[in-house]
Amino acid sequence: MKIWGMLAFLLFCLASGRITAGEDNSNLVILEDIPGLTEEGRKKPPVRQKQPEEKQPELESVPARVAIEGKKPPVSDDQEIVSLPEISDLGEGTVSQEKKQESKTETGEALPVPADFPQAAPRPMPRVEVKKTVSDERALAVLGDREITRAELYDILMDGFGRQVFDRMLNRLLLEEELSRQGLSITPAELTAAFDAKTANLRQNGTENIDAIIRRQFNMTGQEYQHRVLWVELAMKKLTLRSLNLTDADVLNYYWSNSVKYTRPEEVRLFHIFINPLAYANALDKQRLVAGMEEWEKAHAAALSIREKLGEGADFRELAKKYSHDKKSAPNGGDLGFVPKGTLSPQPLADAAFSLKPKDISEIIKTLYGYHLLLVTEKSPEQLLRFSDIKDKVRNDYEEYMVAAQVSELLNRLRQEAFASGRLKILAPELQPQQ
Repeated sequence: MKIWGMLAFLLFCLASGRITAGEDNSNLVILEDIPGLTEEGRKKPPVRQKQPEEKQPELESVPARVAIEGKKPPVSDDQEIVSLPEISDLGEGTVSQEKKQESKTETGEALPVPADFPQAAPRPMPRVEVKKTVSDERALAVLGDREITRAELYDILMDGFGRQVFDRMLNRLLLEEELSRQGLSITPAELTAAFDAKTANLRQNGTENIDAIIRRQFNMTGQEYQHRVLWVELAMKKLTLRSLNLTDADVLNYYWSNSVKYTRPEEVRLFHIFINPLAYANALDKQRLVAGMEEWEKAHAAALSIREKLGEGADFRELAKKYSHDKKSAPNGGDLGFVPKGTLSPQPLADAAFSLKPKDISEIIKTLYGYHLLLVTEKSPEQLLRFSDIKDKVRNDYEEYMVAAQVSELLNRLRQEAFASGRLKILAPELQPQQ
């Protein structure tokens, strides 16, 4: 009966025009069915409920959306579910509950989230498994299925300077132990004084970046040079000289035995004018340090002009200041100071300088660098330095000589004593003392 009643009601609606055939009437609201509606309201046309617009799906993974909604995603039997981690699982600390309960509207206003909003359970970050190689624990580097091991590096170092480095390290330990046993030490002041003495010649020659020279020669900084090299020298010197009783007679005997070492060679006080062909070259040739025939001819003409002026009595120093291209000596009138025999180069300059008499001016000298003019004002003959003037230097030289002669014996004695007492044990077969 109910079915027949509903069918009759539908026929009535069609007849009265309240439902139109062919339209989607699923959302139609029948005014007569609304209780409390007035007669005037019933005469209004049918009202259709507004269908919410379907939103385009956001570009997010199904697991991410499911994690927010707290629901399980629809998956096939062979599909694996991977859930994104919580923000708090990313290692930046725990996100507060207030932050978790806020979201942003499209206008940027904060929108409260109900406290009972379903939250996704925290999940740990997925771990990546790395396949280990056979000797991964001892590998220094791995490239695909190939590796560089500590053993390989060790073998290469031992084939090179490994044994020497090991001996230095062991000698350092032996010296430290012996110094402590005898109540001796190397102070920072002693290291600084030794460093200044070693680099005195460099400072006298105007070298500023001494640390760069040490790094180039020893592959270490100045501080490292003091503690690795000079410390060992001072330690061996202290331990060796303590067993020796050097007298002034010993030092004087060393002085006469090495008189050549304390003989000052012949010297000349030298002034210099240099004419560089590159000074007449264009910018590109100057950068390339290349001078052509034309530039050499101009330089030679300039040198001839200067030589004529000198022959007419012009002052050598004034012409050097005005025309010389030697930037170091030109401001001082070309003064090179006293130059010992055997230290001047190129050789044509040395031959000319030591063949001149005081106040003589050379002819034009050609070298690979350009044209030169020389003036000698003083000459000092070869001379043995007086012992009283250099006594401290001679004593220091003698002490270094004795230390060098005794160092091997000292280190061998310390090593044998350490072996005999059982304090020293060399465990690596390849580092055992060589017979």
